Amino acid sequence: MKKNTIPTHLIACLALIATTLFSNKSPNYPKGFSPKNNTSLVFTENKGQVHDQDYKSRPDVLFSGTDGNLTFHLK
Repeated sequence: MKKNTIPTHLIACLALIATTLFSNKSPNYPKGFSPKNNTSLVFTENKGQVHDQDYKSRPDVLFSGTDGNLTFHLK
């Protein structure tokens, strides 16, 4: 006799839908941080503020910019 069971893929779909519907709370940003809501590209000349992961200056980067959550550097 076969038991009445819910297929695993149906449970996964329901969990995904529930997570999407109920996770619309605002992000918890660190104190003093506020995201920029700038809709235009902004370029800043590099005057020593751009560095690598070892905090060494990157004089080869001429400009940096932001577009929403994306930060980019131009040589």
